[in-house]
Amino acid sequence: MIGTVFGNYRIDDKLGEGGMGVVYRATDTELGRAVAIKTLLTDPHLDQEGLSARFLREAKLASRLQHPCIVTIHHFGVEGNTRYIVMEYVEGKTLKKIIGNEPMPINSLLEIAIQIADGLAMAHEKGVIHRDMKAENVMVTPRGQVKILDFGLAKLNEPQAAASDDAETVYKTQEGLAIGTVSHMSPEQALGRDVSDRSDVFSFGVVLYEMATGKMPFSGSSAQVTLARILDAEPQPVTRLNSDLPPELDVLIRHCLSKNKNYRPSADEMVARLKNIQASLSANQLSSAELRGASGKTPASGSRVPSGSRSAMPAVDSRQHPAFAEMAAGAAPEKEAPAPPPPGAERVFHMLKAARIVVALATLSLPVAYFAYLFIKAGVIRPTAVDGTALMTFINLVVVPVHEQVTKLVTVNFMVNQWDLSLVGLGILAFVVRYFLLMPFDSAEYWAKKRAGLIEKGKYQ
Repeated sequence: MIGTVFGNYRIDDKLGEGGMGVVYRATDTELGRAVAIKTLLTDPHLDQEGLSARFLREAKLASRLQHPCIVTIHHFGVEGNTRYIVMEYVEGKTLKKIIGNEPMPINSLLEIAIQIADGLAMAHEKGVIHRDMKAENVMVTPRGQVKILDFGLAKLNEPQAAASDDAETVYKTQEGLAIGTVSHMSPEQALGRDVSDRSDVFSFGVVLYEMATGKMPFSGSSAQVTLARILDAEPQPVTRLNSDLPPELDVLIRHCLSKNKNYRPSADEMVARLKNIQASLSANQLSSAELRGASGKTPASGSRVPSGSRSAMPAVDSRQHPAFAEMAAGAAPEKEAPAPPPPGAERVFHMLKAARIVVALATLSLPVAYFAYLFIKAGVIRPTAVDGTALMTFINLVVVPVHEQVTKLVTVNFMVNQWDLSLVGLGILAFVVRYFLLMPFDSAEYWAKKRAGLIEKGKYQ
């Protein structure tokens, strides 16, 4: 292909290859500028009709997005049997290479993250969902400009698009249930359900986690294990893996990685929250610079100025800065270092936490069994579907005898059509009892957490 001419574009070099096409660096012979050309693979073993429809669809969706942080589409064309997309040539590195399995400096992380979130916000505003947001699909130029790439899996989030977009139908038939990169899929995407802009936010949360820690939040020995962890497991807090991060970033990442999409922020909200974190960090660094200039000493990189510092301060107006005036006069006493926690205190906390989890799960079985029996009696669940299971054994041993005693003691008819409302009451009562049973465990866990000094450290919030 090197040296081939597609219209006004001469192929100069191969940049990369994926499962769907090859990307080349080319020259626009009319304008004399470098461009990138993505060509569609021709393979008799692949569904060429479906791939062609998806390829055209990628060009159409990406061309709707005019944003500094999204790669620009210049042209779509056909040369012989080859379909190709001409796009902006981006010189730089992928975000994946920049991360390199190591945490990124917080300032660089925020600069890049704000740009990605802003690009996603504009795409979502136009009704376009990326569906494959990952560090490999983000380029960063030497000047720090972000470019989001590869809208090959993108979806148009408009009601009318479902009936008119043939490419969407072809691609769904071809790919099956789950579309995207396994390690970055949202729970709803992993289950093959319809996705919204909040699915991109989850995937971006995975990218943020990787930028902050150098590690993936959900990883396993196989795709199935990874998907199971996405659906059920909670990743370690980023501040536990990188103690230099501001706690606000940890909270934002946890919100992005929420299993429930309704708890995730929008991309617009992410831009605002990331900018607030950046502004707060800049204020801390400014205060650090003021103290450094006054004392003539350079704090360690990334260190924060201690609130009780007694360094000599420059002359200031004490009416405007009373706290600085007190510090300059030496009036602010140094704070005593907190006493170390007793040996084994954190182990006691973990034991009590584990005990509370066990009791919480055990006591949940009773209300669940009552409501399951309600659905069985109403005919919603067929008895044959649960015969021989642990649930049915528990219902026969505990739920049925208690229910029979209650109906003997209370002669009121609780039946409404096929629904036995006495079981609803017993299930609610079981939840109330469970709440009061867990209260001492919650108190004990909090006491142990405080005794181990974990609250002050910001752990296990």
